[in-house]
Amino acid sequence: MKEIFSGKSCMANYIEEKKRIVFEFEGIANIEEAKSMYVQVLEFMKTHKTNAFINDLRQLKGTFTKLNSWVVEQMKPAIQMGLKYDAMVVNNDIFTSFAIDDLMKKVSVLEIQLFQSMEEAEKWLDEKE
Repeated sequence: MKEIFSGKSCMANYIEEKKRIVFEFEGIANIEEAKSMYVQVLEFMKTHKTNAFINDLRQLKGTFTKLNSWVVEQMKPAIQMGLKYDAMVVNNDIFTSFAIDDLMKKVSVLEIQLFQSMEEAEKWLDEKE
């Protein structure tokens, strides 16, 4: 795995052989740090083919709805660069669930699936590619 971004509340790594970026979130969502991460990821994608994202939200607490519209708008170029799938590994936090529902309503160009484990998410992506 190649590290793209590492912060206190979020990180992004690239799995070259799978052409995937894995995002991990921990604790209460830090919106500004997450924005910095996504900007760095988008820059990275200009030189590294990426078919899928895996968002590991199992350790996230609280909501991130303030981030959703920004991410949807800012990540549009990722679709043009070949991003097709987003596997979200979720937790049972009600506020996180609300934010995920909000995001899924705003995204219509990616195939998004929710999973309870990383293994399920990876298996789904392996079947897609």
